[in-house]
Amino acid sequence: MNKEKMLKASKILVIIFMCLTFTNVLLPDEFVIGIANLDYRLSVFSMLIRWFNFVAFLALPVAVFFDRATMKRVSIYFCLPVVIIFTCMFGEVIKGYTSDLGTGIVDIRYLPEWISILMRNGVFRGILFFATNLIEIAVIVLLILRDYKILKFNKTDVLKFILLLPALIISIIPAYALEGIFDTDTGFKFKMFTIAQLVWIIFLISEIIVLYNVFKKKSEEDRYILILILSLSLLVQFNQLFSSLGELTCKRMPFQLCNIASYIYLFAVLKRNRQAYIFNATINVVGALIAIIVMDSNTNGILDKGNIHYIVEHSNILVIPILGLLLGVIEPFKKDEYKVFLKWFSIYFLFVFVLGTTFNAIYKATGSDYFKCNYLFMFDSSVAGNLLPFTKPLFDIQINIGPVTIYPLIAPLIYVVLSGLGMLVFVIFRHAIPKAYAPKDVSVEESA
Repeated sequence: MNKEKMLKASKILVIIFMCLTFTNVLLPDEFVIGIANLDYRLSVFSMLIRWFNFVAFLALPVAVFFDRATMKRVSIYFCLPVVIIFTCMFGEVIKGYTSDLGTGIVDIRYLPEWISILMRNGVFRGILFFATNLIEIAVIVLLILRDYKILKFNKTDVLKFILLLPALIISIIPAYALEGIFDTDTGFKFKMFTIAQLVWIIFLISEIIVLYNVFKKKSEEDRYILILILSLSLLVQFNQLFSSLGELTCKRMPFQLCNIASYIYLFAVLKRNRQAYIFNATINVVGALIAIIVMDSNTNGILDKGNIHYIVEHSNILVIPILGLLLGVIEPFKKDEYKVFLKWFSIYFLFVFVLGTTFNAIYKATGSDYFKCNYLFMFDSSVAGNLLPFTKPLFDIQINIGPVTIYPLIAPLIYVVLSGLGMLVFVIFRHAIPKAYAPKDVSVEESA
């Protein structure tokens, strides 16, 4: 097989690998509820290996599609030994895959029972496990066969490797990893007006400054790769919600503003879709800022998986569009493009309004809490009232048609407020970032 055919095979295999990895993220796994909650023998080492194994989801596509030397070395010298060790842990891993304690996207009470049984079947999960790992190994072997020289290091290569690997490990951290390694019952509150909120804000500002300064003189492709990696990290991290935080109910379906962002960001980056970029960089930034301000998390321990999920998801939702604009991955906003934002936000708002009204009508008619949802906080007076007390009386004004309840004051108010904030963000970005600061004529160089 010549190098061209090996490259083509690598591209096909890495796409299959990523699809299988993503599928497994959505399936039941007892391990994600945390080592401390499990009865059988699990270790910190097990948690670390499973965490480290996710690095391949970021490294392999960049190594294959963008031919980056440092990513190839990460794949060969880190991902390969990790996946081999992970494969040897099959006996332990399969216990988590087949346990009734593991939840996942298939744990929907209205799905046929045979689907849930299949997704916990040891043979099915074993085939999926070995197929994913063997394909990963095959991709790495093809990387080596296509470029033997990549196995050698010089001093510069070592430095790039040392800088890149920890960044990839941190960026792909599973929501449940720290809870599985450390004691989360620290008494350290994760609430508004606490030191945790201040530290989070300082970290976000520092992250943007550091990444901008590191990548501003890199090539356009290197800057694009940075945004792609952050988008892939967000996709994996958000979707771990379904396997680690309980049943996929209508409330947890990814229609809330910040939740749907993980899919739209990746679509915008992969397709270089201008309209999706604009939607993301306006209304989703609004959503992330609101989340950072109100700290709407139901848990206290700072390392709890709910908090880690909350932090990582909303951090990436904010950082990706800001860096994308600063680094020129997203072209500067134009004056009349506010219409794009208003168009797509209006479509999105109408979608969640109709969907939320329908689901809550089913909940009211059947009494099944599976359908209860609160998209954009406009269907539950207690939640909205806690965040903004003046809104609570507005819920008393209702239009009831059978089980259908419409709040004629709340919905327009939320639409006006969010669209107004989105327009404000649009104007700030348009004037604060009038042009991409990153130079356009930098030659393609190896990304650190």
